[in-house]
Amino acid sequence: MALSKRERIISIVTLACVGVLVVNKLVIDTVYGELKRLGEERQDLQVQVEDAENLLARQDALEARWNDLLANGMRDADTAGAVLRTSLRDWANSAGLSLDSQRPEHSSADQGMRELRYTLAAQGTLDAVAHFLYAIETSPVPVKISSMSLGSPEDDGSLIKLQMYLSILYVDPTSEQSQPLFSEENDEYDI
Repeated sequence: MALSKRERIISIVTLACVGVLVVNKLVIDTVYGELKRLGEERQDLQVQVEDAENLLARQDALEARWNDLLANGMRDADTAGAVLRTSLRDWANSAGLSLDSQRPEHSSADQGMRELRYTLAAQGTLDAVAHFLYAIETSPVPVKISSMSLGSPEDDGSLIKLQMYLSILYVDPTSEQSQPLFSEENDEYDI
């Protein structure tokens, strides 16, 4: 069967269009999708590199802060407890808050660090309680308020009673993770 010139042109154009469509679906879309995925992966890796560079840039400051914490009594439960008791007394005195009781609870371990928990009862004016809480939150001592309750035995609210559970972190001396990450003997990081 012989095709006319017009039919041949239409067939060739149709086959060319189908060929272009097949090449587009099989090659171009696949390559474009892969390039897009690689671009997104590159952006993610770039963010990770920037985070790592920031961490390395802050290493000296963080290491100095860590050594300062260890030097100021965060090496065992006794010294951490003494630091917390002294700090609580100082914060309460500067805020004008009366400490009724403070007693240690138990400690728990998590990845090389231990947590010593304390129960505290105090009373004072609302302003004194606010100053006390601000002193805790802005302290360089690693203290965390777990829970807290406020109440007033009087109708006018001039006296506020405060009960809180807080904790302080210290290094678990038996943990491998309490050892420094940088060994000066071989100038390498332990990872």
